[in-house]
This record gives sequence, C-alpha cells and structure tokens, in this order.
Amino acid sequence: MNDETKNDDAEKAAALYQYAKDVYDEELKRYNRIDDKAFKLLSVLSIFIGLFGFILRWLAEEIIPPESLYAWIVLISSSGLLIASCVSWWLMFRVIEVSDLQKMPLDRGVFDFFKNDLHDIHQGFAETFEEANQTNRKLNDKKAKTLSFGYKGIFTTAIFFVIFIIAVCLYYWFK
Repeated sequence: MNDETKNDDAEKAAALYQYAKDVYDEELKRYNRIDDKAFKLLSVLSIFIGLFGFILRWLAEEIIPPESLYAWIVLISSSGLLIASCVSWWLMFRVIEVSDLQKMPLDRGVFDFFKNDLHDIHQGFAETFEEANQTNRKLNDKKAKTLSFGYKGIFTTAIFFVIFIIAVCLYYWFK
C-alpha cells in the first residue's frame, strides 16, 4: 500500500469517525429535548392537578349528591378530567424517569487502543459510536412514544376540561 492510499484511508476513517460522533451527539440532544418537553408538561400538569383538587372540594360540597342532569354531567366530566390528568401526569413522569444512555468508554482498554495507528483508532471509535447509537436510539424512540401518548392524554384532558366548564356553566344557569 502506498502513502497516498494510506492517507486516503485515514481521511475516510476520520470522516466516518466524525460522522458517527455527530450522529451520537444528535441522539444525546434528542434525549435531552424529549426530557425537557416532558418535564415542562409534567410541571404544568402538577399545577393543574393541584388546582383541580380545590375544585373537587367545591364539587363535594355543591354537587354531591347530584340532583339534576347537569349535576351528573359535572360529576362525570370532573371524574374524566381527573383520570385523564392523572394518566397524562403518569405518562410524562415515565418519560423523565432515569434511564442510562450508552456512553463512550474510558478505561485502560481505550488507552491501550490508542497504541494503534490513527486509521484503526478512527475506525474503532466509529464502530463504538454506532453501537452506542443503536442502543440510545431505541431508548429515545421508547421515550418519544411515551411522550406522544402523554400528548394524547393532555388532549383528552383538555376535552374533559371544556366539557367540565360547559357543564358547570349549565349547572349554574339552570340551578
């Protein structure tokens, strides 16, 4: 193998390494974005559920036992609202629970590996990044899927909230 071919192979290995590292870094950013979204939504849901607790106290005093159709609608919609809120909260909590991303190793083996030539080092690290990326992508896909279910839960919560507000208005209108 001549020097020009070795240089070409080294440049290819360096480019492969950089590409693999960029993909790995992007997967780490995706992990953080998913967690950030879930944390924000979890915070909003926690506040909402806390405030809804005061409304449930009002319901217990004002509506129970339900004596009209509108009181029943308020009671049923508030139950659906509470259940949907709690399910959404639980899903968002599941997204942010601690999970380990595969990290790049740094041990005695890595130091020994650096005794190889630069082409082999780039090639080896590119393969390690690729393995870590597959594991991290599976984890991120699972988190993203749970986040998507959480969004659907929040949408369901919003629907129950609108029904609840309409039901309360009707209850007081016809009281």
